[in-house]
Amino acid sequence: MPPEYSLQLIQDRKNKINNEERKDIHERDKDHLQNAYNAALFAAKKFNWDEIICVKENKLKTIEEIHEEIFNLISSP
Repeated sequence: MPPEYSLQLIQDRKNKINNEERKDIHERDKDHLQNAYNAALFAAKKFNWDEIICVKENKLKTIEEIHEEIFNLISSP
């Protein structure tokens, strides 16, 4: 998921480890999020992995839409 969208999700929830307002070290670091995203894209391309696109028309897809895309991908021969 592009970092700008994951940042939107992160800002609206508490720390998932300790339920505090302050985000964990990885969630606070925008450069880390961007680097992780870039590394995932690199690995997907290098190993010919399928990519699930979570954004459509500049809007985050719903959980149901993402689920359907994953289900269709793993269900196809």
